[in-house]
Amino acid sequence: MKTCPHCATLNEDTHRFCQQCGRSLEAQILSLSESGQHGQETVCMSATMAARKAQRRSAPLEMLFTGKNSLVVGRARDCDVVLQHPSVSRYHAMLEKVEGGIRVSDLRSVNGVFVDGEKVERPVILKQKQRLGIGPFLFTLDGNRLASLDSSRSLRLEARHLERVVSTSKGIKKLLDDVNLVINPGEFVTLLGPSGSGKSTLMDCLNGRRRATGGQVLANGEDFYRHFNAFRQSLGYVPQKDIVHTQLTV
Repeated sequence: MKTCPHCATLNEDTHRFCQQCGRSLEAQILSLSESGQHGQETVCMSATMAARKAQRRSAPLEMLFTGKNSLVVGRARDCDVVLQHPSVSRYHAMLEKVEGGIRVSDLRSVNGVFVDGEKVERPVILKQKQRLGIGPFLFTLDGNRLASLDSSRSLRLEARHLERVVSTSKGIKKLLDDVNLVINPGEFVTLLGPSGSGKSTLMDCLNGRRRATGGQVLANGEDFYRHFNAFRQSLGYVPQKDIVHTQLTV
C-alpha cells in the first residue's frame, strides 16, 4: 500500500494518484523558488520539471513582498511573479499587500482575472481561503502564505454523485442519476452505452457545456464549475458531429 504524502490516505500499490485527494503519490509539496533573472529576484511558479504534474506550492507573504508593496504577475520575464503559459498575458495582474488581505487588479489581460470564479472588473481584496485564478493557475491566501496550484500540465477529472434533471411537457425527467467517475491524468477512458442512455449528457456535464443539476465535478480536487475559467485551457472537447455551418455557401 502507498501512503499519500498530502492527506495520509492509503492507496493500492498500482495507483499513481491518491483516490482521496487526487494528488500524485510520488510528488512532494514544493516551496515557491526564487530565481534571478536580469539582476532581479523573480518568483517563478510555473512547473520546472515535466514529471511533476498539477504542482502545488506555497510561499510566505514576507518573502514575496520583500522590499515591495506590490507585485506584477504575468508571462514577461521582468514580472515579479512569472507564470509561463500562453493564456497568461505578459503583464496580467497586480497584487498589492494591504490590511485584510491582498488587493488584486487586472492589468487589461486578455483572458481576465478571477476571484472565486467571478471576473475581476475593478480592484478587489483577496481574503483568506478565496481562490485567485490567473490562466490555469489558482492561488489561495492561507494565513501568511500564498499557495498555488498549477494545472497547466495535467488534469484529474472526478464526478461525484452527478445528477441531471430537466423539465419536459410530461413533467420532470432525470437524465443522470448518481453518476460517479474518476479519470486520472494519462488515462484513456471509453464511455459505452446505447442511444439515449445519457452519454452525451454526461460528457456535457463533465466539460461544463451543460452543467449538472446535482453533485460535483472536480478538477485536480477543485470545484470545476466554480473555477471553470482556470481549467478551460486544460480541457478540450470534440463533439460527435462536425461543427459546420450548413447555411453558409463557402
